[in-house]
Amino acid sequence: MSIRKLFSLAIIATVVFSVSRCAVDDSPAPQPVTPDDTTALVKVTGITPYSAVISGVFGSGVDSGSVAGIHFSMQNTKYINTTGTEVKAINQEDGHNCVKLDGLYADTTYYFTTYVEHDGVRHNSEIYSFRTHRLTAETDSATNVYAFGARLGLTLSEPVEAGAFRGSYGIYYSLHDRVIREQSTLCAAPYNLSSLRPNQTYYYRAFVMMRTANLREVYIWGRVRSFHTPPIGVKTNAPQSVTSYSAKLGGNVNVMFTDVQDMGVLLFERNRNVTLDSVGVESDQKITKLSPTSVDSCGMGEFYVTPKELSADKRYFFRAFAVVKEKVGNKLQDKEYYGDILDF
Repeated sequence: MSIRKLFSLAIIATVVFSVSRCAVDDSPAPQPVTPDDTTALVKVTGITPYSAVISGVFGSGVDSGSVAGIHFSMQNTKYINTTGTEVKAINQEDGHNCVKLDGLYADTTYYFTTYVEHDGVRHNSEIYSFRTHRLTAETDSATNVYAFGARLGLTLSEPVEAGAFRGSYGIYYSLHDRVIREQSTLCAAPYNLSSLRPNQTYYYRAFVMMRTANLREVYIWGRVRSFHTPPIGVKTNAPQSVTSYSAKLGGNVNVMFTDVQDMGVLLFERNRNVTLDSVGVESDQKITKLSPTSVDSCGMGEFYVTPKELSADKRYFFRAFAVVKEKVGNKLQDKEYYGDILDF
């Protein structure tokens, strides 16, 4: 054998030995999960109108030196891996990866690919998709309806984190049954209406406004409901806890106490149409104006007075009253309201 042949064989042996040693020492490069495996192992969960969680095994042969993540976009394009938004994954000890996406648009289809990268070599999966939820609102029945206001409510199709949803929701109300944005008033949260007109029918409905990627505003409406405010009124309650020298007297006013300038009970000795104008006027009977000693904690409704030092075995008459500040035209005026005259 010639020296040239021996030298060639030596070079070949060295190359084979080097390749064999790299195959043993180096970690295998990560490979993308096959489509069948990805379908089984990569899942989209926790979908809301503004977020989603993508988790699973993004690639095989991944170690601590590997990087994993996703590219996502609202466009299904083969260039998603360069034009889409990249989000790195959190690598877990069991080889799984997890990505949380926030700030998404509601009722929108998103496309994504997963990737793994090791030693500068990146492998991408095929393109997958999911759709965010549509948020809707159901109009609830009105509660706490009184002469000047009411409490409205709505029920969302799912809970929404404050500030996370790309859009808004609420309630519009109107004196007309065609409740749309252009012809109605937006009810400020928490949907407690005030300064309404007494003895009037109001219409209202819940809505969700979703902003889209092209800056459009899409409205989704709940059904129209209505309520009727009662006329302003004062009721005299039946006397309670009557003894030889005291009693508990009271009334009910169907407006908020904050709208009341004055209220209480007029106590007198003869069955006549006694009003606030009768107080302090010389008369053949004693007329006493009594202010409440207790009121209902809800801010409207019942109030009571507790007169004492009454004469035993004597008939007394009383009636509840309230002076209400109400809107007449564009001005606020004080108007007096009285309940029926009762006796004990």
